[in-house]
Amino acid sequence: MRGDGDQEPLRVGAIREGAIEDLAYGGLGILRDGGWVVQVRGAFPGDRVRVRLRRKRRSYFEGELLEILAPSPERIPPRCPHLPLCGGCPLQGLAPDAQTRWKAHQAVELLARIGRLRPREIAEPWSSPCPWYYRNKMEFTFGRRPWVSRETLEAGGPLPPGPALGLHPRGRFQGVFDVSDCRLQSRLSNRIVITVRELARAGGLAVYDSRDDAGLLRHLVVRQAATSPDCVVVIVARHEAPELAALAAELCARVPEITGVVAAINTRRATVAQGDYEIPLRGEAQWRETVAGLCYRIGASSFFQTQTRGAETLIAEVLAHGDLRPDQRVLDLYCGVGAFSLPLAQRVEELWGVELLEGAVEEARANAAANAMRNVRFRAEAVEAKQTPAWARERWDLVLLDPPRSGLHPRALQRLIDLRPPRIVYVSCNPSTLARDAGALVADAGYHARRLRVYDLFPQTPHLESMLFLDRQGA
Repeated sequence: MRGDGDQEPLRVGAIREGAIEDLAYGGLGILRDGGWVVQVRGAFPGDRVRVRLRRKRRSYFEGELLEILAPSPERIPPRCPHLPLCGGCPLQGLAPDAQTRWKAHQAVELLARIGRLRPREIAEPWSSPCPWYYRNKMEFTFGRRPWVSRETLEAGGPLPPGPALGLHPRGRFQGVFDVSDCRLQSRLSNRIVITVRELARAGGLAVYDSRDDAGLLRHLVVRQAATSPDCVVVIVARHEAPELAALAAELCARVPEITGVVAAINTRRATVAQGDYEIPLRGEAQWRETVAGLCYRIGASSFFQTQTRGAETLIAEVLAHGDLRPDQRVLDLYCGVGAFSLPLAQRVEELWGVELLEGAVEEARANAAANAMRNVRFRAEAVEAKQTPAWARERWDLVLLDPPRSGLHPRALQRLIDLRPPRIVYVSCNPSTLARDAGALVADAGYHARRLRVYDLFPQTPHLESMLFLDRQGA
C-alpha cells in the first residue's frame, strides 16, 4: 500500500484504501480521507477496504467497494439468498448486536446534529431476540416479467416467464425479481408468495403497469400474526374482476393456514400497496394479536407495529417511564387501532385517541369495547387539520404521538407547542424527523429531553424505532 503522500488526489475515479470508521443512517460505511467523507455501500465499521470514488456530492463522495482488505471482527456470513439483488437488508453481514449498537449511535448523533439536544438519559438500546423471520407484514410487487441483468440479456439466454412477484432490485424501481426465500417474513409467507406467483402464471393473469395504466394485479400483502394462527392475504388490484375470487379460492385450497383473503382495489396510478376500498374474498378480513394482555383485531390494511414482540416492548417502555397516574388525562395522536391507547387507558382517568383513517378508528373503538375499556374516546380527523379540533382546546397531562416517517406537519407541531402538556412521549421510525421536531419543542416550548431509547425492531435493515420522553421545564 502507498503512503498517504503517494496517493492519487481525491477525485472521481481515484482508488483509495482505508478503515471504515462509522455507519451512516441508511447503512453506508463511512471512510474519512483528507477531510472528505466517502460513503461505501456494503462496508461496515472495522473493515479495511479498497474503494473507487464514483460520484462527488456537495460534501462527500460515493465510493464503490472493490475489496475488503481486512474484515471487521463483527462481520458474519449473510444468510439471505436474495442479497446480491435486493437492497432491503444491507446490514445482514453485520452481527445483530453491532447493528443495534450502531443504530443507537446514529439516533443520538442525529438528535445532537439536527435537534441540538442530548437526552439526560440514554437507555440501553433494545436488540431484537428474533433477528430473522420477525415481520408480521410484508409487501410484494407484481411485475409483467422478472427482472434480469444486462449481462443476462446480452448473453441471449431464454427469458424467465411472467408474471413476476417479489421485490425491487436495489435502485431499480421499475423492475421486480422473484422472491422465494425472504428471511424477514415467515416460511409460511414465503409459501404464499410462491403459490400466488404460480397461480398467476398458470391463469395467465395480467399485471398492472402504471406506464400504460393497464392490467389487474398490483401488489400482494401478507399479514401473519405472532400470537394467533391468523394469516390474512391482501391482493391489491387495479379493478374488480372475477379472477380475484378464483385466485383466492385456489390459494386457500393450496395453503389452508390462510384465514382470510381480501382484495384491495386501487384505481389510481400511484404504485402503493393500498386500495381505495376493500372486498372480502375468503374467510376473515381481520387478524388478531394479543399485546400487553389485550386482544386487538386489526384490519387487513390497518397500521400495526411490524414486529409484534417489539410492539409489546414499546408499550412496556411507556408504562414504565411515562409517570402515569389514575387522575390523569392522556392524548394519543396518530393512534391507529389503539395499540398504545388501550394499555395506557388502564392506568389513567381518561384517554383520547386521534387518527386520520376512519377504518382504523372504528377498529380502535371495537378493540376498546372488546376489552371492556370505557374511559377512551377515539376521533377520526387529521392531527394537522386546518380547523382547530376539540382535543386542541383540552388540558392533557401526557401526549403520546407516533407520526409517520415524515414527522409532524408544521400545524401539528404548533398545536403541540400551544398545548404545552407537562410530558410528551414521541415514538418515531425516523430519527431525522424526530430530531427536527424534538429540537423545536426544546427550543420553542421549554421542554428538555429526559430519556431516549432506541429499538432495533427491523434487524438486517437500516431502519430503527426511537422513543423520546420530553418534560416541560417547571411543569
